Amino acid sequence: MEELNCFRFMIPSRDCKSILLRKSSRGFQLPFFCSPETDDAAWVNSWTAETDDLVATFFKVFSFHIYVRRCVWRNPDPPRDEDVVLVAEVIDLKEPVQERPDMLWVTWADAIRSKWICNEGEPNIMEFLRDLQLETAMHLVPPERPPWRRPKWYQNISAWAARVIEDQGFSVVGGSFQQVENTFTHGVVRVKVSREKSVTVASLRALKDMDDSVYVRACLPIASEPQVIAGISALVCQDPVLPIVGIGISRHIIVQIGGLSGFDVEPNRIMNRLATMHISSISAVAALKERGVPDRNLSWMSDSFDVICRHRSFRSMSSSNKLYFRGLAQCVRSLCLELSGYGIPHTLVHGKLGVEAVYGSFGIDPKVFFKNWTFCGISHPLFDYLHITEMGFQAIDDEEAKNHYSQFWNGYVSKKTFTKAVGVARPLMHLYKLYAFLHIHDELEEDEQRDIAIEMTSLVRAVSGTVGAALGLSSAKTDRTVYDLIVPSPDGSCVLAYNSGGQKYLPKISLTLGIHFGRDSWEDNLEGLTSSLDSECGFSAFFLRPARRRTGPCDVVGESVLITDSVDTWTVRDKNAMWLDLNQALRCVWNETSEGLKPVQLLKAYASERTLRVVGFPPWRRVAFLKRVIAWVKPALLARQMKLDGVFHQVRNTHRSSVLVGTVRPVGGPDSRTQRIYVKTVPVDSIEPRMSQCISSILADVTPDVLDVNLGLNTFIQRDGGEHVPTVLDVRLLAETIATFQKRSLDHIDALVASGARFRGVGIVKEQLQNSFQNSLLDSLNNDATVAELRMRVPEIILYCDELSGTDIPYTLVHGDLHLANIGYLDEKRCYQIFDWGTAFLGHPFCDFAVFCATSNLSEAERLTAEEVYFLSWEKYGNQGELGRINRLALILYWAINTCSILHGEGNREESCKQAVLAKLNTSITFLKGSMDEHRAYDSSVSSSPDTKLC
Repeated sequence: MEELNCFRFMIPSRDCKSILLRKSSRGFQLPFFCSPETDDAAWVNSWTAETDDLVATFFKVFSFHIYVRRCVWRNPDPPRDEDVVLVAEVIDLKEPVQERPDMLWVTWADAIRSKWICNEGEPNIMEFLRDLQLETAMHLVPPERPPWRRPKWYQNISAWAARVIEDQGFSVVGGSFQQVENTFTHGVVRVKVSREKSVTVASLRALKDMDDSVYVRACLPIASEPQVIAGISALVCQDPVLPIVGIGISRHIIVQIGGLSGFDVEPNRIMNRLATMHISSISAVAALKERGVPDRNLSWMSDSFDVICRHRSFRSMSSSNKLYFRGLAQCVRSLCLELSGYGIPHTLVHGKLGVEAVYGSFGIDPKVFFKNWTFCGISHPLFDYLHITEMGFQAIDDEEAKNHYSQFWNGYVSKKTFTKAVGVARPLMHLYKLYAFLHIHDELEEDEQRDIAIEMTSLVRAVSGTVGAALGLSSAKTDRTVYDLIVPSPDGSCVLAYNSGGQKYLPKISLTLGIHFGRDSWEDNLEGLTSSLDSECGFSAFFLRPARRRTGPCDVVGESVLITDSVDTWTVRDKNAMWLDLNQALRCVWNETSEGLKPVQLLKAYASERTLRVVGFPPWRRVAFLKRVIAWVKPALLARQMKLDGVFHQVRNTHRSSVLVGTVRPVGGPDSRTQRIYVKTVPVDSIEPRMSQCISSILADVTPDVLDVNLGLNTFIQRDGGEHVPTVLDVRLLAETIATFQKRSLDHIDALVASGARFRGVGIVKEQLQNSFQNSLLDSLNNDATVAELRMRVPEIILYCDELSGTDIPYTLVHGDLHLANIGYLDEKRCYQIFDWGTAFLGHPFCDFAVFCATSNLSEAERLTAEEVYFLSWEKYGNQGELGRINRLALILYWAINTCSILHGEGNREESCKQAVLAKLNTSITFLKGSMDEHRAYDSSVSSSPDTKLC
């Protein structure tokens, strides 16, 4: 059924911050559609033709294009759930809309507070869209998928960006644009450029120390990121954004120069730049708002708390969580009022500032820039400070850098007041992020919404927990009971299940969910509990969730357990303590017995609530992330004339990596020509994707071919490397392979360094040895005799290092973890291939060969054969005896490097729990001592023999 009715329609502004309401009675009527009462498909077909006429009329009369997403509800009946409103998206405004008396611009914030009231006559706008779902009222829906996920968009944007880059005096030298990020909110492509031409912009001419890559970033219209970045660049002192090459406002695209990764920038410089940005933006707040930077001040946050409780993602949470979160409303208002009273002014806030959002320039006096301004706003500066020091993949934990930042605020607050303000700002920082998150992610496809709901639950729990820590938990009574304690590890990736066993008694606080929280009733109990934990268990605690009742079955949906934050768990050494991987813990539940709570099984129901969700949780454990990986892999294979045959299977899913295996065949080719490929994803700080690609290009016959790399996903596609650990080991061929890739790498040292390979020379190891063996982590090992002996023998290791440095053997590429599991054999090519290059470094070549022989269970005959072949490649540096001695010293050097790496945390941040780190460390020092003892015994036997001269 179709009607014509007087109607007011909506035209969004370019930045989607406001809408134009026009009264349709002035000579223009829109077709009015009713909800379907029968078949959906038939209903859709019945009005498609009318839609085409409507679009043509809009373009003719108002000079802009629209697409129709939904139909309007019937009039005069009130709106129903299945009745939705006509929504149009502006594609191209030919000219500014002429203001007329029947037109009115209103902000979305005003629009959300109102709804349609339909009378017998024409509709009057008393209030607007209240009864629609909030996601419809927040902003106009985007297209079904972001434009950067369309192949044609890449063609158009590449041509446009190339013109912009060349207009500024750069020239594109890297071939095609490479996609490095592809999320629902933004897409980023990168291209290499040359500066041989005359750069036209003065500020860009001075950037000789920046990277030679240019990044093209596209975002959703609602984010208004290009306009915002341009405003920040123009108004904030010393320009905290990456250098701008060009901006496409109508395309929602910005082109910027890249730089040095924030992980390689000194923390002091980052914090100094952050403080400078905050202080200098105070005077520019009004101008920044005019440029489109959202105003998210503390008053706005206090007043807008109930917006979250109406969001559709909030509805998917359990009823107890909803009740608990709504109970925080008064607490949030109190915190906002308290934080505003400390006297720290509102500034420009990045909103999601982790080290991964930092770029730096090269040179003697490097500059620091920030990227990804999607969540920026005018708000409290401590939100950025807390985010970069406590959140993100690699938070800044440098006390000197933190103090350096706080000193910038000495003119506003004292050091003591600053510390108090940080504690109050912590929950509000999560709340700010939650507001911005909902604003940007409000309209998503259905499969994306599940991931958003998970993220929102995590943020809601973070807000709830930190509010509980800041304002406390109201308790009815305090009793003492036998209790099992859950302590997260320092990196949050595992939990310590402590069985009290009748020995430890902890005060427990009961809590009714949803009540008003106050300070007075719990303060004494919290202080007593914290001091008790600190004195008896060696760690401090804060309340993240209330303690659950002692009696009755465990119901983690309606109740919660006491969670403590470990400050120093290295001192927890008790026979009742057991470290569990978080992934294992999530499969379990608490079982209660007459003796108390025992960790037979742990936390099954928390899997959905993500109570112990960790910072740096591996992204490949999320379905949406794997979908994005596969969505990138398929076109990458097609570009190489390959097609996936079947589906991918995940064969590895650890904290360190994910591996998908699939079968591909040539496009249009026979099925018999299938081959396996592997898609590997690693943490963002891993060098493996770039290193594997580099080695594949320079040593093609030694490592499997890398088909493509996506640095945004830190994922790469690799051909099959062959069979692991063949039945018959050809040690001659394998020794030749090791020597070949090492000697050939000498011509490509610069390329390897550019791909991330670090130097692990003898001199560096000598510098690290003294400090490394004083590390307190060694005291946690149940191997005191070995540790004590090695500490005494450090001078001996240094002497061995000096002897090795006296040889003329050059530094080459070293695999770093060369054992049979990282070596494959290709039958058709009759060759060995080496993979898993994430531990590669530049150092002494004999390290790889020595550790391979020591860990591969070779027979004595196989070892001698391998040494004979390998030493032949290095014969100009010594005879067999001299090279044998160098090989033994290189084994000592390797285990020293490995021990220092574990103690310094390099390459081990991904370990799932401390116990695994200690096991690896114990293995390393055991092999180190064993190799030293073996070398000493060999020297003694040779020197005591009258017929043998020591080499």
